[in-house]
Amino acid sequence: MTCDNLLAVDIVTADGKLFRASPTEHPDLFWAVRGGGGNFGVVTALEFPLHPAQILAGMVIHPIERAREALHFYREYTRSCPDNLTVDAAMVTSPDGHPVLGLIACYCGDRSEGEQVLAPLREFGPPISDLIRPMTIAEAHALADPFSPPGRNYYFRAYGLWDLADGAIDQIARYGATRTSTFSAVVLRHFHGAATRVPPEATAVPLREEQYILEVIAQWTHGDAQPHIDWGHRFMLAIKPFTREGVWVNLLGDEGEARVRTSYGANYSRLARVKTKV
Repeated sequence: MTCDNLLAVDIVTADGKLFRASPTEHPDLFWAVRGGGGNFGVVTALEFPLHPAQILAGMVIHPIERAREALHFYREYTRSCPDNLTVDAAMVTSPDGHPVLGLIACYCGDRSEGEQVLAPLREFGPPISDLIRPMTIAEAHALADPFSPPGRNYYFRAYGLWDLADGAIDQIARYGATRTSTFSAVVLRHFHGAATRVPPEATAVPLREEQYILEVIAQWTHGDAQPHIDWGHRFMLAIKPFTREGVWVNLLGDEGEARVRTSYGANYSRLARVKTKV
């Protein structure tokens, strides 16, 4: 996680004081800003280490009619992903107007090893299209940009799933195929690897168990908003039995204090103490 790579910050607190926060300087403040959001001041500088990176990334695209089959494959494939491979799944509309399911991979490491690790993903199907190639980190981060441009209307909700149970896959495939707008999207993110081996109390982020994050993103450009919001509400009700309590706070909207408290868990009270102090 980004916050796990942070070495230090310069931060201006509400009373106008400038602090340098790190593991050895104002450690409580440093703990809080790693996942606690913008509640503690204005960060004017961030210090990170650099990591060497060779990237193989891109999307493998399947027809929407094979969504259930592809999601079952995705579940099994991600259960054995090495740390340096992340695979997401997205139900979107392709640039040529066809509803599709994309498996979005990013492998960071030796290129020849990456080709071997990615081979099952690229051979499953076979896919409509295989767009995986060597690219820079900036290119990999921008892969999803065309699907959520500025200027649209958005209704967004997210939940964590302990696992992709068969029933959850059924609901994801069903609602992904019945989106009320061609712009809307359903995204699954696989959270695993090094980030899950950080103790929950080490940073403000307590949700460290391996899991899937489901994002329901209704998008539209004009007309009545209600059908798209209703689609998102129905989806959330259908998937609720398979979800866990709490979700990354990055993905929370205006959903009430209770969900914020649940997402921070035991770390909430310590965050409140630091916020009161600064």
